[in-house]
Amino acid sequence: MTLKDFVSNLFGFTQEIYSPSGQRFSDLLGVSETNLLNNKNNLDLTQKQLTEVQAQFNLLKQQQNIINQVLPEHFHLATDTYKSGFWIFYKDKDNKDLSVWVNDKIANAHLTLTPIFKKIIDASSIKITDTELQVFNKILAWVQNNTTYCYDQNQWGSTHGENWTPAIIVYGTRKDDCESVAGLVISAFQYWQILTNRKQSYAFIGVGLYAKSYGHGFPCLWTGINLMEDLFIGEATLSAARDAKQLKNCKDMYWINWGAHSFWHEFRINPEGEWWNESTATPINGSEKMTGTEIEDALVQNEKQFKKKKKAIEDFWKIN
Repeated sequence: MTLKDFVSNLFGFTQEIYSPSGQRFSDLLGVSETNLLNNKNNLDLTQKQLTEVQAQFNLLKQQQNIINQVLPEHFHLATDTYKSGFWIFYKDKDNKDLSVWVNDKIANAHLTLTPIFKKIIDASSIKITDTELQVFNKILAWVQNNTTYCYDQNQWGSTHGENWTPAIIVYGTRKDDCESVAGLVISAFQYWQILTNRKQSYAFIGVGLYAKSYGHGFPCLWTGINLMEDLFIGEATLSAARDAKQLKNCKDMYWINWGAHSFWHEFRINPEGEWWNESTATPINGSEKMTGTEIEDALVQNEKQFKKKKKAIEDFWKIN
C-alpha cells in the first residue's frame, strides 16, 4: 500500500484534494513517498559503506596488533637511555680494510627480526603447550649453549670499543659482548611471538649496573603486573643453560638504571618502580660515581674489568 492509499483509506475518501498552490494532494504524497524511499536507500548505502570501512579498519588494526606490541604500564618511553651503534667492516677496491659506524645512538638498532631465527626456535624443542616464559627460557638456553661471551675489542679490534652487534651477525659469529648476545635472545623470542601471535609477555634488554660495579646488558621478560614477581631477568653470557630469575631473587645484582630497549620501544622503568640506589654503586678509580653512560665507556677500554665482571656473573649464577 502506498502512502496515498493509506491516507485515502484513513480519512475515507477517494476524491482529489488540492493544495493552496493548486497541486493535487495525491501528487504531493507520491513525491514525498519517493523522496522518503530515496533517502532510505541512501541511508542504507551509507550504512553499508560504513560497515565495510569499519571491517577494513578492524582488519588493519588486527594485522597491526599481530606485529606491534604495547609498552606495559610499569614503563614509560624515553630517549635518555644508554645506547650505542655497531661497526660494519668491508674492503675497498684496493682490498684495503675499512669500517663504518652505523646507527649511532639508536638504542634498538641491533635487534633484528629475521626468518633465520626459526632455526633457533626449531632447535629449542618448543612445545605448543609451553608458556611464553618457558619459550623464553628455551631460547635463552640455546644462546647460552651456543654462543661465547667475549670482550668487544678482542672481537672487533682495539680501535672499536662498545659494539652493539646486530643479532643476525651474532647468530653467525656465535660470540659477542653482553648486550649483543642478549639481543640475540630477544630477537629470536620476538620472532617466535610474531610467528605464533602470542604476545602476553614483553621481552626487552635491560641496561645498567651489574653488582653495583659493572655496566651490563641482559635479556628480560615482563609477564604480568607485579614488578618483583613478574619481571624475569635472564643472563645470556653464561656457558651453561640457566633459566631466567624473578627480579626479587636478583634485584641486588641487576639494575636497569641506564634504560631498556625492545624491538618496539626505547624506555625506562617508572620512578616508583626503581629498586636500585645509585649512591651505593662502586666507584671506579676511587672517584667516579657509577651513574652515567660514560662509566661504560671507561669499562670497555679495560679488559681486566671485563674479566672481573665475567667471573662475578658466573659466580652468582653458579651459586644461586
